[in-house]
Amino acid sequence: MRAGYEWSRTKAVERGFASRRRKALPTWKKAHAMRARGMKFWEIAERFGVRISTVFRFVQNYEEHRLSKVKPTMGLRYERGGAL
Repeated sequence: MRAGYEWSRTKAVERGFASRRRKALPTWKKAHAMRARGMKFWEIAERFGVRISTVFRFVQNYEEHRLSKVKPTMGLRYERGGAL
């Protein structure tokens, strides 16, 4: 966790993260499924119209989400300005 970041994690901020995660989850799931079927990152990026690094983050976020069925982790990376 970044230094000095904990203090800003108020309940309102946490609700915002949860809301954006809920909106982004279907996209993460689709990207993860495409990757599991063997598509390359650049092919998935073309489908979604985003950068390759963004697709990598989608897949990574979905894997983290599946692994932690408890409270959301700080490891999740969000797009600037919220979900897609």
